[in-house]
Amino acid sequence: MATHPNNSTFYGEVDRFRFRTNWGCLGWLILLVLVVIAGVWWLWQKYNGAQVA
Repeated sequence: MATHPNNSTFYGEVDRFRFRTNWGCLGWLILLVLVVIAGVWWLWQKYNGAQVA
């Protein structure tokens, strides 16, 4: 590690950054999907309620 400090630190940072961005994108994707599902469920409930009542 002491022989190639540039390589180890550079690739370590790249991997860490890639991991963070992947989780960030995944988090936003899950949030978006949950919001869409919640919106569709709410509209479905409203539509069913309006039709029943």
